Amino acid sequence: MSCLTSIELGRDLPASTVSLWSDIDHFRPAEFSGHLDEMSAAVILALDCYRQALGHPLYVSPANWGGHSARSFHYQVPGRNEFAWAIDVFPDCDLVYAWLVAVKCSFWGGIGCYPFWAWGDKDLHGGLHLDIRRQDPCRSMWWRNKADRMLYLANGQDVRGLLSILA
Repeated sequence: MSCLTSIELGRDLPASTVSLWSDIDHFRPAEFSGHLDEMSAAVILALDCYRQALGHPLYVSPANWGGHSARSFHYQVPGRNEFAWAIDVFPDCDLVYAWLVAVKCSFWGGIGCYPFWAWGDKDLHGGLHLDIRRQDPCRSMWWRNKADRMLYLANGQDVRGLLSILA
């Protein structure tokens, strides 16, 4: 079964009740800080597929579990998503590369790039928001600038702006 098919099938299943951990190569339940009952199994599957494609360690953000917009896919929203469809991560590699690999992964419906995030304890700088929202009509991509303003990527000029910051 392809990664994309597995993700679609697992979208509405809780990660904690699915016996998928034997198929997950790069993560363990403890990395999700006891929030597996809230998360979609598809997020875990997508994250593992992304980590495989990335070829570098990937760390679930310790600040992943709260403080997001009420519309965020980090939360369970009855009628929209029965389980959380989003995860924030710190890649242990160049952020430009991590972002490009995420863009190449067709299962991410939303990709946020946060070049000014930092995880001091691990000496990691820059992170990504990744979610499995349905791409209707297209994928949502954005980044947060140094002034904490969200900037959506709608054209080539917007992408060049992000890349200039990441350079």
